[in-house]
Amino acid sequence: MESENSRLKLVRKTLKLSQLELSKALNMKQGSLSDIERGKDGLGVSSNIKLGLQSKYRVNIDFIENGVLPIILEEEKFDINQKAPDYRKLDQDEIHFVTKALENNFDELMGDKRFKKEFLFRASDWVSTLLKKN
Repeated sequence: MESENSRLKLVRKTLKLSQLELSKALNMKQGSLSDIERGKDGLGVSSNIKLGLQSKYRVNIDFIENGVLPIILEEEKFDINQKAPDYRKLDQDEIHFVTKALENNFDELMGDKRFKKEFLFRASDWVSTLLKKN
């Protein structure tokens, strides 16, 4: 059975990165990455490494954890007209409010793919709230 460690190595090779390049991108030592890939002393792939791979390279965490393909996630296309068709009804102050609210929550919500739906839900909720005021 493949381990998270061996799947991490496969991810790195898929990205066509050396251990040195990936370790620098993840702010760790090359030797530490090597030890993790080999599973030395029972070392596992930490959540920080998984999240770093996800945010920097769109790596599917489910692949690292369970071997579920794809290795690299496709970039989602966001269509504002489909997600919030009434956004054009907002005035400049309301658009500014929504923009700031999204900026303040973006890093928190996009740090993990599970929160993308929550992010879109909150964005739609803020727009809906503002539209109800009009």
